[in-house]
Amino acid sequence: MNLPFCVRAFFALSLLTKPLFAQESSKADAPKYLTPESSLSLRSISDLQFSPDGSRLAFVVSEPPKGERRARHIWLYEKQSGGIRQFTYSAKTETSPRWSPDGKQLAFLSNRDEEQQIYVIRADGGEATALTKGKRSVQNFAWSPDGKQISFLAPDAKTEAEEKKEKDKDDAHVSGKEDKRARLWLLTLSTGETKALTQPNWEIHEAEWHPSGSGLTLIATDHPESDQETNRIFFFRLSDNSLTQVLAPHGPFGEIRIAPDGKTTAFVGCRVDGPVPHDLMIVHQGDRAAQNLTGASIDRPIIEYRWGKDSSLLAVIADGFRSKFVAFTPQGALQDVSATLSTNPGAFAVSNSSDVVFVGHTATTPQELWLWDQKSPAKQISHFNDS
Repeated sequence: MNLPFCVRAFFALSLLTKPLFAQESSKADAPKYLTPESSLSLRSISDLQFSPDGSRLAFVVSEPPKGERRARHIWLYEKQSGGIRQFTYSAKTETSPRWSPDGKQLAFLSNRDEEQQIYVIRADGGEATALTKGKRSVQNFAWSPDGKQISFLAPDAKTEAEEKKEKDKDDAHVSGKEDKRARLWLLTLSTGETKALTQPNWEIHEAEWHPSGSGLTLIATDHPESDQETNRIFFFRLSDNSLTQVLAPHGPFGEIRIAPDGKTTAFVGCRVDGPVPHDLMIVHQGDRAAQNLTGASIDRPIIEYRWGKDSSLLAVIADGFRSKFVAFTPQGALQDVSATLSTNPGAFAVSNSSDVVFVGHTATTPQELWLWDQKSPAKQISHFNDS
């Protein structure tokens, strides 16, 4: 049968153009290679914090640089809808999002003023209010369990003489004598009153509220001028402002966290002095020495860890060129729980329903947020670095 000329021509043209469309499609599907220029546009994700009811997650996103600086802002993930949205928008930087115990407010640090201060904003949005002011920079903070107070670490404010010296560009400084160390402060929200709880000759590195609200566990030293490792663990009791040494671990150590029942304290520390924190240590109430939870069973650096509501522990460990989750039961039994994961976990948070959101990446894919129920394969929930 003879086909009309136009039909034969269309058929021939389709045969010629088919490979061209295939080439265009393969180009679109081809992986995008990371160049030095494009690497500057990568966004990093950190400091994941679930709301008390587990319905929302606050986290910090580091934006591509503008000029010499990278701004960081707080974003929210809504678990029910799966939506992700930016929560803070200042021209400066916001970090360290921390939910109030009732979940109605979100406090954070920002340098939108001259110094870094604590701000608070309603969870449903609105204008941020500064909770601290002054000529000093707040390093970190924590809500009290009842939500009525906020503890924070900051040095004493600059004196007029120090400000004049700074303005005159007089940089003469006596190290160890004129240094201003971080002190523990307590802010009462109902009155706005702020008072220092520790002496200026001490340096406080970390402060963690006891779940009972009776006081705070500190990593601190009264010899900050020393070039030796002098940090120890103390308990500051609010009823009488007493400071009691709890433990003097090998150093350095840090990332201290207290179990929900208040009976066990964990930190990342060393088996012997130095060089860097490596193992997950736990101290039960009344113990005189720390127990190394991971030294014999894992012997891998601890990247991040969190307490579960049942006093279990979930941790991310380095494992060669990869990282993975491991879990410990309340009795200390080790469980490898990351067999279903196809990406390397980093910073993470655990909700009250045991859902985990973590920052995941591989050698060929950049950071994104992943949702994981600790049973099924994890699901990617963000797309910050698709480009």
